[in-house]
Amino acid sequence: MSLFSPTTVGDVDVRNRVSLAPMTRLRADADGVPGHLIATYYAQRAGIGLLVTEGVFPSAESRAYPGQPGIVTDAQAAGWAKVADAVHADGGVLFMQLMNGGRVSHTDITGTDRPLGDRDRGRDPPRRRHEGRLPGAARARDRRARDRP
Repeated sequence: MSLFSPTTVGDVDVRNRVSLAPMTRLRADADGVPGHLIATYYAQRAGIGLLVTEGVFPSAESRAYPGQPGIVTDAQAAGWAKVADAVHADGGVLFMQLMNGGRVSHTDITGTDRPLGDRDRGRDPPRRRHEGRLPGAARARDRRARDRP
């Protein structure tokens, strides 16, 4: 067995054991649609056994960066279909990495009322409770800061 011998990942046969790790490229258009530049980037690397895409947002609230591609709208799905077609034309295999930007994002980026963390559905963001108390982690952080010389 060598690095360049074929293998199987799940149910998918790949031509070798080399993988392209996901990298944040930020080359989608303003609406998160992957275009020609993204298709060319991945097609140029189709000889690698397995390509893992950059982080793709699966909902508007989960978008982390301007230029990040999504898979929410029909236009985004059509853009990714062109990317996949370009990779498959050269015999490559492409896996999509779904990414939730969570609270590192901003409403100016998501275009929504607030960014959405993985455990936020239906909950307000942490804030001071009545009587000035903080939730556990924030309370511990404040205690450490207060106790420093």
